[in-house]
Amino acid sequence: MVEGKRAGWRGRPRLLSRRRVLSSGSLAGYDLSGIDLHEADLRGANVHLADLTEADLRGADLARAYLRQACLRQAALVGANLGQADLRDVDLRGADLTDADLREADLQGADLRGANLAGADLRGARLDEATQIDERWRIVWEVVNRGAADRDLR
Repeated sequence: MVEGKRAGWRGRPRLLSRRRVLSSGSLAGYDLSGIDLHEADLRGANVHLADLTEADLRGADLARAYLRQACLRQAALVGANLGQADLRDVDLRGADLTDADLREADLQGADLRGANLAGADLRGARLDEATQIDERWRIVWEVVNRGAADRDLR
């Protein structure tokens, strides 16, 4: 099992097991890269600045979680619930968000280049000019949230 350590601390980092992660109120700043948190209940968790690179979060519930500036590069988020999550400035490059629930999630400034959003629910999700996302997914987001009127979808 992969364990996490607190990033940026002087001295010996604190280690976190999956069990401790699930019982913790705050994961802010921890290095949890590669950790297995599939189907974990992390609703409303503070995950600010955490490193979840290549983490397994398939089916995890991160609704209303505060993930601002977290690193979720190459993370497996298939079927994850990220509804109303704060994902501002999050690194989601190469993440698999297939069938993820991103309804009303704040993705302003997030980096989603190379992410797989097939089947993801983007209704009400907030993107801005700073959000880096492959053009096809930006078009999907625009159609879902602004409609397809006057758009050539051929």
